[in-house]
Amino acid sequence: MKKKFAALLAAFTLFGTLTGCTLPQDLRILGAPKLAVLGAPPQGEAPDLPQNAVLQAASDAGLEAVSGGNGADSLASLAQEQQVTVFIVCLARPTDAAAYLESARSMGLPVIFCGERPPDEEMRSYDKCWYVGGSPAKQGELLGETLFEAYLQGRIPDKNGDKQVQVLTVTTGAAQDARAGAALRIFENRGIYSEFLPALAISSELEKNAANQILAQLSQLPQTELILAANPALARAAAQAAPGVPVACFGSDEDLDPLLDSGAVLASVAFDQKAAAGLAVSFALNAAEGRDPTDGTGARLDDAHAALVGFFVNSAPLPQSGASSAAQAALQEGPDDQE
Repeated sequence: MKKKFAALLAAFTLFGTLTGCTLPQDLRILGAPKLAVLGAPPQGEAPDLPQNAVLQAASDAGLEAVSGGNGADSLASLAQEQQVTVFIVCLARPTDAAAYLESARSMGLPVIFCGERPPDEEMRSYDKCWYVGGSPAKQGELLGETLFEAYLQGRIPDKNGDKQVQVLTVTTGAAQDARAGAALRIFENRGIYSEFLPALAISSELEKNAANQILAQLSQLPQTELILAANPALARAAAQAAPGVPVACFGSDEDLDPLLDSGAVLASVAFDQKAAAGLAVSFALNAAEGRDPTDGTGARLDDAHAALVGFFVNSAPLPQSGASSAAQAALQEGPDDQE
């Protein structure tokens, strides 16, 4: 039966290629679903979902999958030439969604976005598109809560005794980082943040020299008591440049683990890529087979077809000697009681 269907599908594919017509949707859904994973890493603060993580999740689920390029033009060719029936697309920019949606809509095929989140109005315009990702604000809040606990444990020294924390943020080229802003709002709400130091922007092209740039910035800002880095690479550079200043970051990788174990990096908050990849693949399989994408997943969609996945916190182990209670005592006294 499968051979007969494959022959029929190949004939229609050849006809479509010669005439410029696309395959009818009812023929696509008769065969086994086939996934294409394409796109590019997000350029903003949205968490990344690498293609290899999605391809592995597809393999685990028994879903045939291929890796595609970057660009909406590839959707039509993948559907026609490789009989792809569903797409997972990582968006580099929110504005990239429109072209992908137009192409998917023209063929009546489902598409699941990850990476940067598309505008809600565009998502609502097509009933076969969904988004699987994470909230940058939530990521920042989690890191803020984790670092507040570290402050209470005396792990972020109060150099000048002002019962505040002076924080330097290191971004990947942007003037500010919304995740860092969310983390610092936690500090502000807890009464331990009073000064926003100028952010240090280091683009990916300059990351190799990041340690020297951070060291130069710290020479101008000796009051810095904590460094918030946008990614693990910048966190490693900060730990190298300023071994006496606590560091925290967004994201995680294997090279960061030794710094967490040693306490050189206090904490990181990373996107649960495995869970996100599994959910995106489940959405793709359900959609390709004509079911509600959330069937069997436990996920909930908002009114713009989005499902958000959580983050996990990696924290450095507590020192063997135990934490200082000085910070807790200072908070209990309040700023007006400072001598």
